[in-house]
Order: sequence, then C-alpha cells, then structure tokens
Amino acid sequence: MEEQEVRYWLGNLYYCYKPKYHWFELVILVRRLLLAVLISVLPSDSIFLPSLVLIALSLALLVQLWLRPFALKVDNRLESISIAMILITFVVQYLLFVNGTAISTSSTTWAIAGSTRDVLTGVLVIANLALMVMMLLVLFWPFFMWIWKYTRLIFSEKMRFSLRTTDQNLVYAN
Repeated sequence: MEEQEVRYWLGNLYYCYKPKYHWFELVILVRRLLLAVLISVLPSDSIFLPSLVLIALSLALLVQLWLRPFALKVDNRLESISIAMILITFVVQYLLFVNGTAISTSSTTWAIAGSTRDVLTGVLVIANLALMVMMLLVLFWPFFMWIWKYTRLIFSEKMRFSLRTTDQNLVYAN
C-alpha cells in the first residue's frame, strides 16, 4: 500500500479510510452486490426478500457504527446516516407496498389511510432530499471556503489599494 505506484493507481479506493481499514471498500462493494443480487434474484412477493434486505442493511449499519472506518468523522457520520436512511426508506416503502397490494381481511394488515400514506411519502422524500443537500454541502465545503478566502483577500487588497490612492490624492491636492 505504501509503494508509489500502488498509491498512484489504487489510492482513490482507500485514501478516505483509516490505514488499518484500507480494505473496507471491499465491504461496501460486497454489500452493494448482495443487495443487488437479493433484489434481482428473489421474487418481489417473497417473504425472504424484505427479511434478507433488512438483515443486510442492519448488519451494514452495525459494522459502520462499530468500526467507523473512514478517516474523517464527518464521513463516518454521513455513511451511518445514509445507511439508516436507506433502511428507514425501505421499511416504510415496503409497508406501503404491502398495504397497497395485500388482499386480506385479517386484522394484521397495515391500515394506512391515503392521507397518512401521502404524509409518510412526503416526509421520506424531504428527509432524503435533506440528506442529499447535506452530502453536497460536505462535498463542496472546501470549494466554498476557497471562494470565501480569496474573495476576502481580493476585497481587502482592493480596499488597501483604494485607501492608498485616496491618501495619495489628498497629498497631491495639498
């Protein structure tokens, strides 16, 4: 991992992790592959599909919270929040889907009224959009700070220059 050529070609895969967790990108890839296989192979009306997806997402969240593999604290928090948001979104959409397709008169069927369903959907959309905005802010924060720094520098230089020229004009006027 410390060789120059390895860092050049593969550094983007592990530079964001703590050195002892340089392998964690493989865990994320396996998690994504597992979710893709579960969703594409198992039939959508199977009881195993939601159970296995919930287990996979819950394990991913537990591993993330236990290891905290990212070098930056903000990356660990965002990854944990993202996995939790995916988990919550999956559970709520599954409950809404089961309610919409279940043809049963038993009392175990989730009775979610139309307005409650709309409110739940709206809250999920807003929460996911808020998470996306938060991630974009974290992503672009260095750029915003760079703009802020150089904007202040430019204006302070202009201010000094304008004060110098004003002082010189006063000297010439006398």
